[in-house]
Amino acid sequence: MNAHLQTSRLTALACLALLAATPAAHAGLVTFDFSGTITQNAAGSIDPFAYTGHYSFESAQLDLNPDDLRQGSYQLSSIEVMFGDMHFVAAASFNDLSVENDVGSINSPVDAYSVFGTSFEGGLLALSFLYDSSNVFQDDSLRLTPPPLTGVANASRALTITGFGIPDVFFGSVDSLTCSHNCDGQGGGDDVPTSVPEPSTLIGLAMTLPLLGLGRLRRRRRR
Repeated sequence: MNAHLQTSRLTALACLALLAATPAAHAGLVTFDFSGTITQNAAGSIDPFAYTGHYSFESAQLDLNPDDLRQGSYQLSSIEVMFGDMHFVAAASFNDLSVENDVGSINSPVDAYSVFGTSFEGGLLALSFLYDSSNVFQDDSLRLTPPPLTGVANASRALTITGFGIPDVFFGSVDSLTCSHNCDGQGGGDDVPTSVPEPSTLIGLAMTLPLLGLGRLRRRRRR
């Protein structure tokens, strides 16, 4: 094999390997942090105590229920809740994030947002916001910003914890809900922006670099 052909092939292979190893430029795992106060169990009111948590989902995903234009269903990657020395994780494959626009109600249509996570041991972590109006969401698309905490009809029971080997059901409020990771779904937000070439750019490099190498070899031979 002559030198310039070998150089061209090696350069092309290196560029194609870079393309294969490069992740999508406009996708990522979005994480929302939340916190609040647990105030009730199945029997009624209890001494309140604070908790924290977070949940994550992929920003680039399609509605799992596309035929229903009022209820969008999306894959939830995981949800976690911590208080005291307790740490609950729900990361089963059928976790769900739901956005509902103008859904049925006894009085009038309303909007809703819910996160439903289960563990492989049978535990359940859920956030549920049932709003008192239908003006919160314009459609059922996946939101990359946290839903509002105002106008929530079930504010005192927005969080539900059950299972995980604990003998009770806990309910609580959600007092804070913010984005902490990949807040624009494209590597932005809290992340240090990383310049990732688009696939078309890498393909161009794979085609151009071998020609540059061949040109250099020709110039050397002329000398």
